[in-house]
Amino acid sequence: MIIVCAKGSGWRETPAGRFPVTAGQVIILPPGQPHSYGSNEDTPWTLWRLHVTGRDLREFLSS
Repeated sequence: MIIVCAKGSGWRETPAGRFPVTAGQVIILPPGQPHSYGSNEDTPWTLWRLHVTGRDLREFLSS
């Protein structure tokens, strides 16, 4: 999944930890990776999410 934070802010959490997300940032989550994410109450975000599949996806992500 590809997530673009168009405006506002929030956070994402993966096994690597919890990280802030701000406007203009892009998050790439590989298939099967546990994750959660949420918006900040004071500066709610607008997200664009794109779910991507295909036989070349793993190769693309490793580049």
